[in-house]
Order: sequence, then structure tokens, then C-alpha cells
Amino acid sequence: MPEKPQKLERPTQGQTLSLRISDALFARLERAKQLMSSKKGDSVSTSEVAKQLLESAREDRFEVADMMAKPTETLLEIRRKGEAQHILSRAEWILLSHFVQKGLEAYAERTPNPVSNESLIAVLDAFLAVY
Repeated sequence: MPEKPQKLERPTQGQTLSLRISDALFARLERAKQLMSSKKGDSVSTSEVAKQLLESAREDRFEVADMMAKPTETLLEIRRKGEAQHILSRAEWILLSHFVQKGLEAYAERTPNPVSNESLIAVLDAFLAVY
């Protein structure tokens, strides 16, 4: 009985993503494209630049998304790390700053003593000092 010819397996192709972006973001991608092209000495597509930027940033973003799934536990862990003088990860700083912002916004209109501009600047300075 004759054998069936074996199919050559092709590598699986990734998913395609199409999205609209602002003119400012497009201009940034174009500048990055020019920079990458000059470094490589070869033409680079805008899609390739966007893909590289997305892939390089994804770990922090995914880590933040995972932490947002259990915010109370995560904030308690961040507090424990801070009290123990351990260094926070970039994702932990992103999450912490998100909740600081939400907390300030939530009570800004309802509190009899609103947060002063000086206090907001002090909070920002504190983040800048440690981040």
C-alpha cells in the first residue's frame, strides 16, 4: 500500500491586531522607526516597530493586570515589602500609583479639607524619589 505524502508543518502564524492610534503616537512610532532603520542600516516597517515596543513592554503590563485581579492582597504585599525595606518592582509601583490616584480622585470633591496642591506635589516628589 502506498504511503501518504507527509505534510510539511508550517510555523503557526501569530494573531493580527488592527487599531487606531493618535497622531502623536503615530509620530512617535515614526521617529522610533527612523532610529531603528538607521541602527540596522535597513528599512523597518511601522508595524515591526510597534510590535517590538509592545513585546518589550508586555511583562510589566501583564504583571499589573494580574495584580489588579486581587488588589487587596497585592496592596498588602506591597505594604509588607515597603515595611521590610524591600525594593518594589516596576509593576508594583505602577499599581500603587494607580490606587494613590484613584484615592485622591475619589475623595477630592467629598472631603471638607481637600488635598492641597502642595500635598499632591509632595506625593509626586515621593514617587520620583524612589522610582
